[in-house]
Amino acid sequence: MSRLETLIISPDDKFYENFFQSVFEPNRFLVKHATTIEEAGALLRASNRTIGSIFLDISETSDKDPAEYMHELRTPFFPEISLCVKTTKDDDTTFARPIIDYIRSGAHGVIRLPTYDSEILWLAKKALTLYLTRKRVIDHLGHPDYSDRMAQFFNLLMSRKERGLPVSYKELELFFLPKNKLMDLDKIAEKVKRPPVDDYKNTTILIIEDEIKTSEWYKEYLERNCFNVLVANSGKHALEILTKSHPIHVVILDVELGDMTGNDLIPTIKKKYPKAEIIMVTAFTEFDLIIHTLKLGAFDYLVKSETDLSIINQKIIQALHKRYFEDFFQDYLE
Repeated sequence: MSRLETLIISPDDKFYENFFQSVFEPNRFLVKHATTIEEAGALLRASNRTIGSIFLDISETSDKDPAEYMHELRTPFFPEISLCVKTTKDDDTTFARPIIDYIRSGAHGVIRLPTYDSEILWLAKKALTLYLTRKRVIDHLGHPDYSDRMAQFFNLLMSRKERGLPVSYKELELFFLPKNKLMDLDKIAEKVKRPPVDDYKNTTILIIEDEIKTSEWYKEYLERNCFNVLVANSGKHALEILTKSHPIHVVILDVELGDMTGNDLIPTIKKKYPKAEIIMVTAFTEFDLIIHTLKLGAFDYLVKSETDLSIINQKIIQALHKRYFEDFFQDYLE
């Protein structure tokens, strides 16, 4: 089997030659370089699926939406895409929003440059391992209806994309299970296209927000939309709620709570409710804070000045979709 390759995408030749070349090549990585997304796409198509990891320099301004870039770079085998950002603290507000959009679109990781060689290598090795695992699943299929399954899978992806729903790698694995697993593809397709999220009677939202008026505003709106709502106005109060046996599905979490930060609570929430999706809401757009929050396991990150109640409701529905899909597909994967 051909060795997997890493693709560097940057319009800056020195970015590639002086930094990545000195990191990857001494560690025996196979590295290619593209200066544009179009050039990268041509390399991906010609690579015969050997490019498993991509490092994308997003420091240069562009006229394209991050989701468009990600769509162009994600082949059927989903090479892992890591973002490289050459910024200072003064640039945080400029790059915070694109970073969030890239991560929502499936980016594997983010690196603020300059950084340690070990961080680059760790991210590259992790990306290639994930890619190789999926590639092996597909390469050893033996399914006579491989092309039909691929076509059905991508039809489902397109139907999901139109509604702004997240995509799980578990869904990819589902369509390429060993042939001794019996699957009713028509049933699966119907479930994916029409998830039962219209009835929220058993869905509980936990709001953790130190501004009482804001939390009451959220609570009143969400209860009108048929959610069960719990409210904590401090980190301490949130911990008290988390010790009880509430069936919490989604958490709306403020970053600054007065007695602690929202990030301090994420590990506790994930330990007690590993399937609960966390939506961070904050007045801040600090680059490092956003990345740290998402790395801890938050589902999404909303900025208060850019967020109204309808957006919060939309994010909750997306989070419920994600949970539903993972639960449904897990029945087939186990």
